[in-house]
Amino acid sequence: MSLLELAKKFNLLTTVEAPPAQVNLRPAKTKYRSKKSRVDPFKYLICLDFEATCWEKADQAKWKTQEIIEFPAVLVKVDTGQVESEFHKYLKPVEFPTLTDFCVRLTGITQQTVNSGIAMKDCITDFDEWITQIVKEKELELPKTRVDSEGNVALCTWTDWDGICLSKECARKKIRKPMYLGQWIDVRKIFIRHYKIKPTSFNHALNHVGLKFVGKPHSGIDDARNLARLVTKMRRDGAKFHITKDSAPYQAVNKPIQTI
Repeated sequence: MSLLELAKKFNLLTTVEAPPAQVNLRPAKTKYRSKKSRVDPFKYLICLDFEATCWEKADQAKWKTQEIIEFPAVLVKVDTGQVESEFHKYLKPVEFPTLTDFCVRLTGITQQTVNSGIAMKDCITDFDEWITQIVKEKELELPKTRVDSEGNVALCTWTDWDGICLSKECARKKIRKPMYLGQWIDVRKIFIRHYKIKPTSFNHALNHVGLKFVGKPHSGIDDARNLARLVTKMRRDGAKFHITKDSAPYQAVNKPIQTI
């Protein structure tokens, strides 16, 4: 059972809510085409799949303070399926620093690993440096870099859970994050629209398109690599990707980065 499935089981899914902001920053608006005329602009996708602290029982207080303990990202050229760069960090939780036996069994991440991990603030900095480098080297453009541009590279996840979990943790810890971390493609939504089925799990989606999971389930980096395989297959099957989630309110409390 995935972290998302556990959250659903315990009725712990909530929407992203931003704390009151002291500034009034208006987010840049992107001129998106209508669904009928939309052309998929993305040459590359950055596949994210976080692992976070978790508990076997429905403890509302604890589940509302999940902390990311594995932060992987995989840059894939969607037309070819070539993985051209990876980012991978383990993080040290501070709100509930001791992992439960359940969390260790589910994720395979040990207490020793997270004890040697880095802080979320430092991880965000390192991730932004990685993004900056690949955008420059490959002459890419993230969505909203310019007002009239959808960009040609975007973050993608399987469901909205990863982006929401990150947004909540950054809000609780008062960590400023780049604007691009507030918008992503929910691949599951694109999958449902394109294939006309609702997969019961990530593995179900892989199997539906003839793929088998490679690696260890609930390993964030392996999940991200398999997501890269899935989006490549979806592109070959004619699926079109577009931003499905844009957490505009978070642009008021997080430092907006207009150019990368």
